[in-house]
Amino acid sequence: MRPDRLLVSFAAAIVLLATVATIQAFLAASSTGTVEVVENISVTPSTFSIILYPSDQKTQDIAISNAGDTDQNVDIEVVVTPPNGLNVEAPAGGVVPAGDDLDIAITFVAPGSIAPGLYTVTVNVERAD
Repeated sequence: MRPDRLLVSFAAAIVLLATVATIQAFLAASSTGTVEVVENISVTPSTFSIILYPSDQKTQDIAISNAGDTDQNVDIEVVVTPPNGLNVEAPAGGVVPAGDDLDIAITFVAPGSIAPGLYTVTVNVERAD
């Protein structure tokens, strides 16, 4: 074999190896992303403010919305901080129809002996098991 043919054959082998490496790089490519799973239950309003006087009571209406396509049983828990003094009346739960709202009323009662101050009320709504 002549030396110039050997050189040409060697050059062709290098090009072929480079092409294989490029194809392998494309085969090894990947894509990474994130998937967020969100609750289909929401509460409106998300915040509220009420002023009460001793021996007074007021009601706050809250809508629990279900963006899902099946009815959802929900548990409702009301937490008052500080825990002593303000009385709260609320349903313990209910069924939120698919694509609809469940309207609930939460009543806040300030007894005559309540200490003046700021009471933080958190309304927790969770899907019931």
